[in-house]
Amino acid sequence: MLEVTKTRITGGRVSLEVKVPERIADAVEAAIQSVDTESRLYTPEEIFGPSSVGRLIRGARAREGMTQVELAKRIGVSKAYLSDLEHDRRAVGKNLAKTIGAAVGVNWKVFL
Repeated sequence: MLEVTKTRITGGRVSLEVKVPERIADAVEAAIQSVDTESRLYTPEEIFGPSSVGRLIRGARAREGMTQVELAKRIGVSKAYLSDLEHDRRAVGKNLAKTIGAAVGVNWKVFL
C-alpha cells in the first residue's frame, strides 16, 4: 500500500518519502519525475492510475499485512472469490463491504 511521509522544508515545499510495492517502483518514480510542479497540480489518478474497489481492498489488505488466504478466512469467502473481488471481476455488496471493512479497519462505505 502506498505510504507517504511528509517532511517540511523551506520555500513552501515538502520532501516526500514514498513506499510502494517493488513491482511498481520504477513506474511511480517515472511518474513523479515527469510531474512539472511549476505549471499544474496532478491528481493521484493521473500518477497512480484509476482507483477501483478491487485496488482499495488489495491495498487495505496489504496495509494490514494479510495474505489473500488470511483475509478470505476472516470474511468467510474463498481465496478465489477474494481474488475476483480484488481484480474487479465481482461486485461488492453492502453486507460484504461491511465485513471487509471490519476485517481491515476501514469504513465499509469506501468499498461500495
